[in-house]
Amino acid sequence: DCGSANCRKSADFCEAKFSQSVDFTYSSFNEVFFRNSVFEGSAHFALVHFTTTADFSECIFGHNAFFNDLFLTNETSLSFTQARLADTLDFSGNAEVPVVIELTDANFSKDSGVHWIFLNRTDISKFHLDYTHFRLLFDDPKFSDSTSSSDEREFVYEGLLNNFKTHGQQESYKLLDIEYQYFRWRHSWNRWLVWIPLLWWNFGYDKELVF
Repeated sequence: DCGSANCRKSADFCEAKFSQSVDFTYSSFNEVFFRNSVFEGSAHFALVHFTTTADFSECIFGHNAFFNDLFLTNETSLSFTQARLADTLDFSGNAEVPVVIELTDANFSKDSGVHWIFLNRTDISKFHLDYTHFRLLFDDPKFSDSTSSSDEREFVYEGLLNNFKTHGQQESYKLLDIEYQYFRWRHSWNRWLVWIPLLWWNFGYDKELVF
């Protein structure tokens, strides 16, 4: 447990191996380096102050990684370059994100599936990800009995769709839009008719199916 650590200068955890869950909650770092570190258990970085450099490049994460409710500055560089990301990523509660959080340059070469990402109450416009390696999560990984409302889900869906549109990520936009349209149909008064637009033309993306 390293919670509430306060490092005003530089902290170096490069090539460290955390065999159990590690908790840096409420810690404050001017600059911190975790390059090539291994997190075999859950990694908790909730409510952490990252002032300048937070280097997680080439790290290997386990099942869960929590980066919710962070405190970032205009000088913060949060790097996950070539990192093998956790199965479940919690970036919720980051309503004020002054810098871009880049996730497309992570290491996906040994992935066996997608990474679930929780983005509730977050400025989604500041995230750069795709919908090939990621999927939206709506059950709060911090609380097993907590799930997002329909309004919260729509807000996240529309925020990420706008993100993909802005970045010109057509395939990611298509995958997410199909999922979103399916969700909206399933929560409408005529939800039992969802099979019609789904099978008829895949919500407009496979018009040749009509024939």
